[in-house]
Amino acid sequence: MSRMYPHTVTVWRRSEDGRDVTWESSTVAGARLMATAGRNRAVSGDASGDTVTLLLDGEPVALAPGDRFALGASDADEPPADAHTVTRVSPVRLGASVHHLEVGGA
Repeated sequence: MSRMYPHTVTVWRRSEDGRDVTWESSTVAGARLMATAGRNRAVSGDASGDTVTLLLDGEPVALAPGDRFALGASDADEPPADAHTVTRVSPVRLGASVHHLEVGGA
């Protein structure tokens, strides 16, 4: 495992069928999880500015907004309450190939 991507994460892909939601989980090694805590001042009071960025090395993992992820390996069928929700997925390319995947979360 590289020092740049030292973490293991579990991702849960969301599937919907009408009102039914199911989750498919997988464990991914070669990840880097970076959390930033912040506060945004607003007219009606402060708003949370906490963000999480997940970098995934190597082969891109098929993630989409609404999927979930958490630090560590888990065999849970559904994401825990403290799992992060995927808000954006951006492949970062070096030349024609994808170098890593950048995933934003809340």
